[in-house]
Amino acid sequence: MILVPLSDHPFYLWQAVVQMYALQGQEARWLIYNHRNYVPLLVEAIIKEDIGEVVVYQDWERDKSYNAAMKPWLVGKWLSDTEWTGDVQVFDPDVIPTGLPLPSAESEVLFGTCTDWYTGPEWLDSKGVLTLLCDLLGVDIDLARQFPGIGAQYIFKDIPGYWWEIVAKESIKAYHLLKVHPVDAQPWCAEMYVTHLLALRDWYKPVAHPQMDMIWANNPVSGWNSAGYFHDAGVLKPQNGSFHKSSYQSWPRRIPEVASDQAAYRYVELIKETEAKWPKLIKKFPRH
Repeated sequence: MILVPLSDHPFYLWQAVVQMYALQGQEARWLIYNHRNYVPLLVEAIIKEDIGEVVVYQDWERDKSYNAAMKPWLVGKWLSDTEWTGDVQVFDPDVIPTGLPLPSAESEVLFGTCTDWYTGPEWLDSKGVLTLLCDLLGVDIDLARQFPGIGAQYIFKDIPGYWWEIVAKESIKAYHLLKVHPVDAQPWCAEMYVTHLLALRDWYKPVAHPQMDMIWANNPVSGWNSAGYFHDAGVLKPQNGSFHKSSYQSWPRRIPEVASDQAAYRYVELIKETEAKWPKLIKKFPRH
Protein backbone atom coordinates (compact mmCIF):
# COMPACT_ATOMS: atom_id res chain seq x y z
CA MET A 1 0.00 0.00 0.00
CA ILE A 2 1.28 3.44 -0.95
CA LEU A 3 0.43 6.26 1.48
CA VAL A 4 0.87 9.90 0.47
CA PRO A 5 0.23 12.38 3.30
CA LEU A 6 -0.38 16.00 2.30
CA SER A 7 -2.01 19.29 3.18
CA ASP A 8 -5.06 20.67 1.36
CA HIS A 9 -3.12 23.64 -0.03
CA PRO A 10 -3.28 23.86 -3.87
CA PHE A 11 0.53 23.66 -4.01
CA TYR A 12 0.46 20.11 -2.65
CA LEU A 13 -2.80 19.15 -4.35
CA TRP A 14 -1.62 19.88 -7.90
CA GLN A 15 1.48 17.77 -7.36
CA ALA A 16 -0.68 14.99 -5.93
CA VAL A 17 -2.88 15.03 -9.05
CA VAL A 18 0.20 14.54 -11.26
CA GLN A 19 1.20 11.73 -8.93
CA MET A 20 -2.27 10.17 -9.21
CA TYR A 21 -1.84 10.13 -12.97
CA ALA A 22 1.59 8.53 -12.69
CA LEU A 23 0.38 5.89 -10.21
CA GLN A 24 -2.78 4.79 -12.03
CA GLY A 25 -3.49 1.13 -11.35
CA GLN A 26 -1.41 0.96 -8.17
CA GLU A 27 -2.81 0.52 -4.68
CA ALA A 28 -2.46 3.94 -3.09
CA ARG A 29 -4.17 6.31 -0.67
CA TRP A 30 -3.78 10.08 -0.57
CA LEU A 31 -4.24 11.23 3.03
CA ILE A 32 -5.32 14.87 2.90
CA TYR A 33 -5.74 16.88 6.05
CA ASN A 34 -7.65 20.11 6.38
CA HIS A 35 -4.98 22.54 7.51
CA ARG A 36 -6.51 25.99 7.12
CA ASN A 37 -9.65 25.26 5.12
CA TYR A 38 -7.87 26.34 1.95
CA VAL A 39 -9.94 24.88 -0.87
CA PRO A 40 -12.37 22.21 0.32
CA LEU A 41 -14.21 22.42 -3.04
CA LEU A 42 -10.99 21.52 -4.83
CA VAL A 43 -10.51 18.47 -2.63
CA GLU A 44 -14.13 17.52 -3.30
CA ALA A 45 -13.55 17.92 -7.05
CA ILE A 46 -10.58 15.55 -6.90
CA ILE A 47 -12.68 13.02 -5.00
CA LYS A 48 -15.58 13.40 -7.44
CA GLU A 49 -13.26 12.84 -10.40
CA ASP A 50 -12.44 9.44 -8.87
CA ILE A 51 -8.81 9.52 -10.02
CA GLY A 52 -7.32 8.21 -6.79
CA GLU A 53 -8.37 6.94 -3.37
CA VAL A 54 -8.56 10.01 -1.12
CA VAL A 55 -9.05 10.02 2.65
CA VAL A 56 -9.72 13.39 4.32
CA TYR A 57 -8.87 14.10 7.96
CA GLN A 58 -9.49 17.17 10.08
CA ASP A 59 -6.32 18.52 11.63
CA TRP A 60 -5.72 17.32 15.18
CA GLU A 61 -5.30 19.49 18.24
CA ARG A 62 -1.64 20.38 18.32
CA ASP A 63 0.94 23.11 18.10
CA LYS A 64 0.52 24.02 14.42
CA SER A 65 3.82 25.89 14.11
CA TYR A 66 5.45 22.79 12.59
CA ASN A 67 3.35 21.63 9.68
CA ALA A 68 5.59 18.69 8.67
CA ALA A 69 4.41 16.79 11.76
CA MET A 70 1.30 16.00 9.73
CA LYS A 71 3.25 13.40 7.70
CA PRO A 72 3.82 10.81 10.45
CA TRP A 73 0.51 11.72 12.11
CA LEU A 74 -1.53 10.98 8.97
CA VAL A 75 0.35 7.72 8.37
CA GLY A 76 -0.29 6.67 11.98
CA LYS A 77 -3.93 7.73 11.90
CA TRP A 78 -4.65 5.75 8.73
CA LEU A 79 -2.81 2.65 9.99
CA SER A 80 -4.70 2.76 13.29
CA ASP A 81 -8.09 3.41 11.68
CA THR A 82 -7.75 0.62 9.12
CA GLU A 83 -5.74 -1.83 11.22
CA TRP A 84 -3.63 -2.39 8.11
CA THR A 85 -1.09 -5.20 8.52
CA GLY A 86 0.46 -5.39 5.05
CA ASP A 87 3.43 -3.70 3.44
CA VAL A 88 3.49 0.11 3.44
CA GLN A 89 5.34 2.60 1.25
CA VAL A 90 5.28 6.29 2.26
CA PHE A 91 6.36 9.29 0.21
CA ASP A 92 5.39 12.92 -0.39
CA PRO A 93 3.20 14.36 -3.19
CA ASP A 94 6.26 15.84 -4.93
CA VAL A 95 7.74 12.38 -5.52
CA ILE A 96 7.23 9.99 -8.46
CA PRO A 97 8.44 6.37 -8.28
CA THR A 98 10.48 5.70 -11.40
CA GLY A 99 9.18 2.15 -11.79
CA LEU A 100 12.47 0.49 -10.89
CA PRO A 101 12.31 -2.38 -8.37
CA LEU A 102 12.03 -1.31 -4.74
CA PRO A 103 12.94 -3.42 -1.69
CA SER A 104 10.37 -5.77 -0.23
CA ALA A 105 9.25 -4.77 3.25
CA GLU A 106 10.64 -6.70 6.21
CA SER A 107 8.94 -7.01 9.58
CA GLU A 108 9.94 -4.22 12.01
CA VAL A 109 12.57 -2.84 9.63
CA LEU A 110 12.32 0.76 8.44
CA PHE A 111 13.78 1.03 4.95
CA GLY A 112 14.38 4.58 3.80
CA THR A 113 16.11 6.77 1.25
CA CYS A 114 19.63 7.64 2.28
CA THR A 115 19.59 11.28 3.41
CA ASP A 116 22.76 10.98 5.47
CA TRP A 117 24.37 14.04 3.89
CA TYR A 118 21.73 16.34 5.40
CA THR A 119 20.07 14.34 8.24
CA GLY A 120 22.67 11.82 9.37
CA PRO A 121 24.53 11.61 12.70
CA GLU A 122 27.76 13.13 11.39
CA TRP A 123 25.85 16.08 9.94
CA LEU A 124 23.85 16.57 13.16
CA ASP A 125 27.08 16.33 15.16
CA SER A 126 28.61 19.03 12.97
CA LYS A 127 25.70 21.31 13.90
CA GLY A 128 26.04 20.50 17.59
CA VAL A 129 22.56 19.02 17.93
CA LEU A 130 22.94 15.23 17.86
CA THR A 131 23.39 15.07 21.64
CA LEU A 132 20.43 17.40 22.17
CA LEU A 133 18.14 15.28 20.00
CA CYS A 134 19.29 11.99 21.53
CA ASP A 135 18.72 13.38 25.04
CA LEU A 136 15.27 14.64 24.05
CA LEU A 137 14.23 11.28 22.60
CA GLY A 138 16.07 8.93 24.96
CA VAL A 139 18.37 7.48 22.29
CA ASP A 140 21.85 6.12 22.98
CA ILE A 141 24.19 8.45 21.11
CA ASP A 142 26.76 5.74 20.37
CA LEU A 143 24.02 3.69 18.74
CA ALA A 144 22.85 6.72 16.75
CA ARG A 145 26.33 7.23 15.31
CA GLN A 146 26.33 3.72 13.85
CA PHE A 147 23.48 4.24 11.35
CA PRO A 148 23.43 6.57 8.32
CA GLY A 149 20.48 8.92 8.21
CA ILE A 150 17.34 7.95 6.32
CA GLY A 151 14.25 9.94 5.43
CA ALA A 152 11.89 11.21 2.74
CA GLN A 153 10.62 7.79 1.54
CA TYR A 154 9.91 4.77 3.74
CA ILE A 155 9.01 1.11 3.21
CA PHE A 156 8.00 -1.05 6.19
CA LYS A 157 5.57 -3.47 7.78
CA ASP A 158 4.61 -4.29 11.37
CA ILE A 159 5.38 -0.77 12.62
CA PRO A 160 2.06 0.24 14.22
CA GLY A 161 0.06 3.40 13.78
CA TYR A 162 0.46 4.57 17.36
CA TRP A 163 4.24 4.66 16.88
CA TRP A 164 3.93 7.07 13.95
CA GLU A 165 1.65 9.30 16.03
CA ILE A 166 4.39 9.41 18.69
CA VAL A 167 6.85 10.44 15.97
CA ALA A 168 4.53 13.32 15.05
CA LYS A 169 4.30 14.60 18.62
CA GLU A 170 8.03 14.26 19.30
CA SER A 171 8.93 15.98 16.03
CA ILE A 172 7.11 19.11 17.19
CA LYS A 173 9.24 19.14 20.34
CA ALA A 174 12.39 18.60 18.27
CA TYR A 175 11.41 21.43 15.93
CA HIS A 176 11.20 23.91 18.79
CA LEU A 177 14.45 22.62 20.26
CA LEU A 178 16.22 23.23 16.96
CA LYS A 179 14.58 26.62 16.40
CA VAL A 180 16.23 28.04 19.53
CA HIS A 181 19.62 26.50 18.80
CA PRO A 182 22.09 29.12 17.49
CA VAL A 183 23.44 26.90 14.68
CA ASP A 184 21.39 26.32 11.51
CA ALA A 185 20.37 22.69 11.96
CA GLN A 186 17.44 22.75 9.52
CA PRO A 187 14.58 22.57 12.03
CA TRP A 188 12.11 21.94 9.19
CA CYS A 189 13.70 18.46 8.89
CA ALA A 190 12.82 17.60 12.51
CA GLU A 191 10.31 14.96 11.41
CA MET A 192 13.05 13.13 9.50
CA TYR A 193 15.54 13.28 12.36
CA VAL A 194 12.93 12.04 14.84
CA THR A 195 11.65 9.19 12.63
CA HIS A 196 15.19 7.85 12.27
CA LEU A 197 16.19 8.23 15.93
CA LEU A 198 12.96 6.85 17.39
CA ALA A 199 13.27 3.83 15.09
CA LEU A 200 16.64 3.13 16.73
CA ARG A 201 15.25 3.67 20.21
CA ASP A 202 12.28 1.38 19.65
CA TRP A 203 14.15 -1.38 17.78
CA TYR A 204 12.73 -0.70 14.33
CA LYS A 205 16.03 -0.96 12.49
CA PRO A 206 16.49 1.99 10.07
CA VAL A 207 18.18 0.88 6.86
CA ALA A 208 19.31 3.16 4.03
CA HIS A 209 18.44 1.10 0.96
CA PRO A 210 20.21 1.91 -2.36
CA GLN A 211 17.13 0.94 -4.38
CA MET A 212 15.35 3.86 -2.70
CA ASP A 213 17.78 6.52 -3.90
CA MET A 214 16.16 9.57 -5.48
CA ILE A 215 17.02 11.95 -8.29
CA TRP A 216 16.30 15.68 -8.17
CA ALA A 217 14.83 17.99 -10.77
CA ASN A 218 18.19 19.32 -11.95
CA ASN A 219 19.94 15.94 -12.05
CA PRO A 220 20.61 14.19 -15.40
CA VAL A 221 17.52 12.62 -16.95
CA SER A 222 19.36 9.29 -17.01
CA GLY A 223 18.71 9.10 -13.27
CA TRP A 224 15.21 7.80 -14.03
CA ASN A 225 16.92 4.56 -15.04
CA SER A 226 19.04 4.20 -11.91
CA ALA A 227 17.13 5.62 -8.90
CA GLY A 228 13.90 4.49 -7.27
CA TYR A 229 12.28 7.92 -6.98
CA PHE A 230 12.16 11.30 -8.73
CA HIS A 231 11.79 14.37 -6.49
CA ASP A 232 10.63 17.56 -8.22
CA ALA A 233 12.75 19.84 -5.97
CA GLY A 234 16.38 20.85 -6.41
CA VAL A 235 16.18 24.08 -8.41
CA LEU A 236 16.50 26.93 -5.90
CA LYS A 237 15.46 29.86 -8.08
CA PRO A 238 13.69 30.35 -11.43
CA GLN A 239 15.93 29.86 -14.43
CA ASN A 240 15.39 29.10 -18.10
CA GLY A 241 15.44 25.43 -19.01
CA SER A 242 14.81 24.21 -15.44
CA PHE A 243 11.82 23.33 -13.27
CA HIS A 244 11.46 25.56 -10.19
CA LYS A 245 8.63 23.98 -8.19
CA SER A 246 8.16 26.90 -5.78
CA SER A 247 7.02 29.05 -8.70
CA TYR A 248 3.84 26.99 -8.96
CA GLN A 249 1.69 27.45 -5.88
CA SER A 250 -1.25 26.09 -7.86
CA TRP A 251 -1.54 24.24 -11.17
CA PRO A 252 1.14 25.56 -13.59
CA ARG A 253 -0.68 27.87 -16.01
CA ARG A 254 2.38 28.06 -18.22
CA ILE A 255 4.09 24.70 -18.18
CA PRO A 256 7.81 25.40 -18.38
CA GLU A 257 10.09 24.24 -21.15
CA VAL A 258 12.74 22.10 -19.46
CA ALA A 259 15.97 20.98 -21.08
CA SER A 260 15.67 17.38 -22.23
CA ASP A 261 18.85 16.38 -20.40
CA GLN A 262 17.40 17.28 -16.97
CA ALA A 263 15.45 14.81 -14.83
CA ALA A 264 12.54 17.25 -14.58
CA TYR A 265 11.98 16.93 -18.33
CA ARG A 266 10.11 13.66 -17.82
CA TYR A 267 8.17 15.17 -14.92
CA VAL A 268 7.02 18.08 -17.08
CA GLU A 269 5.83 15.54 -19.65
CA LEU A 270 3.75 13.93 -16.88
CA ILE A 271 2.25 17.35 -16.05
CA LYS A 272 1.21 17.81 -19.68
CA GLU A 273 -0.29 14.32 -19.87
CA THR A 274 -2.20 14.89 -16.61
CA GLU A 275 -3.64 18.14 -17.93
CA ALA A 276 -4.76 16.41 -21.12
CA LYS A 277 -6.35 13.55 -19.16
CA TRP A 278 -8.37 15.65 -16.66
CA PRO A 279 -8.81 19.15 -18.19
CA LYS A 280 -12.03 19.99 -16.30
CA LEU A 281 -10.42 19.22 -12.97
CA ILE A 282 -7.30 21.24 -13.79
CA LYS A 283 -9.44 24.30 -14.55
CA LYS A 284 -10.77 24.21 -10.99
CA PHE A 285 -7.38 25.02 -9.52
CA PRO A 286 -7.19 28.66 -8.36
CA ARG A 287 -5.10 31.09 -10.37
CA HIS A 288 -2.24 32.97 -8.76
